Amino acid sequence: MRSVNRMSPYPPTSRRSRRESERMIDEKDVLILAGVAGLEIDPAHLPGVTTNLRILLEQAALLMTPPIAAEIEPGAIFRA
Repeated sequence: MRSVNRMSPYPPTSRRSRRESERMIDEKDVLILAGVAGLEIDPAHLPGVTTNLRILLEQAALLMTPPIAAEIEPGAIFRA
């Protein structure tokens, strides 16, 4: 079992499956967010906007979740 560093500001790393990300946001959520932002989305474009927002959220989660533990020191810098 991996120990959890309670002092780390980062959440434990996890990879979400495509199914979990699909449950994360749906077309209804996109319409609500668009309304808050004062945007109108053509119904023909709604599936694409929803898919792109899911991808954006997945990529943001990867960026915000470090892939290595906080106590790992960075490697040396090598220059050619």
